[in-house]
Amino acid sequence: AYEITTRLVGLGDVYKRQQVEVKYHHPRLQGWEFTGAVAADAGSLYGDNVGFSLSVCKRGILKSWK
Repeated sequence: AYEITTRLVGLGDVYKRQQVEVKYHHPRLQGWEFTGAVAADAGSLYGDNVGFSLSVCKRGILKSWK
């Protein structure tokens, strides 16, 4: 299963930002979440920028020690 979200914020020409984020949960990897995002902004305040992020998240116990 995956989820895609988009955002666009800004006021006039000062600051405009668009972000796309994708979250993925593999059915066989219980508790793991993989996320990737790309963002871009344009405007007269900071100039034009582009960035990305990747993250891996594990919820629960990684390893049980006996």
